[in-house]
Amino acid sequence: MKHLKKLLKDEDAQGMTEYIIIVVVVALAAIGAWRFFASKLKTTITSAANTLPNP
Repeated sequence: MKHLKKLLKDEDAQGMTEYIIIVVVVALAAIGAWRFFASKLKTTITSAANTLPNP
């Protein structure tokens, strides 16, 4: 019973869980930004490539 109480009060994994949540939120934000700006970025890069002289 003591072991179960100690296990329930153990908060070592709390920091890791919070870190994982932050990493997931940042990853989702990066994916969302990529999807939002992908077509504009593609258009800009294509336009820049077309203005360069052909060798």
